[in-house]
Amino acid sequence: MWCSWHAGQSGRSVMAAAEYLVEAGQGVVVESQRTHRRDLGCGAPVVDHVAAVGVVSRVLWLRRRRRTSQVRSSMLAESRMATPWLPARITYKPPSCEIKANTGDRIKLHYRGQLTDGTVFGSTYETADPVEFELGSEDVIQGWNQGLVGMCVGEKRKLKVPSKLGYGKHGFVPSVPGGASLIFETELVSVNGKRATQAKHLDEDSEYDEL
Repeated sequence: MWCSWHAGQSGRSVMAAAEYLVEAGQGVVVESQRTHRRDLGCGAPVVDHVAAVGVVSRVLWLRRRRRTSQVRSSMLAESRMATPWLPARITYKPPSCEIKANTGDRIKLHYRGQLTDGTVFGSTYETADPVEFELGSEDVIQGWNQGLVGMCVGEKRKLKVPSKLGYGKHGFVPSVPGGASLIFETELVSVNGKRATQAKHLDEDSEYDEL
């Protein structure tokens, strides 16, 4: 099939028509002409014809780029849905889970943090004052941003956080040495100000019994 556009057709209209034909499965070669006039000062117009070919190639290239972008977006969405990213042992669970913590939520959390040798370096249980922060923000370690996603209000989890998702090679002076793995006992108190009233203990074995 041969399609031709001549003077008066804009590049945008040629592209639109070519894309329509390609989407419809038509084989198409496109040739367009635009007419430009300039005055040489003697009253005689001179006509320059500029031929534009290869429009279909560009349409196909744009389609490939869109498909690549869609695949990347789909892969990113799937990775974000994989929760929790960090291995977590659920030790306490509410009978129903109507409120879950997701990235961007403002949450309150009780925690007890300790080193692998059992040394406690931080806890909110003694003060009964949970920490409050935005999940996914840079205010807390990445181990929390990953391991707490999908947690129900009232739920308790035990997290084992490697150094790279904790305080890294520099540690947190003076309580956490550089390169230390961390163990957290956590309890989600509220999500965006909403609390739960009931919870149940889980006696069944966990995939992460070694935590």
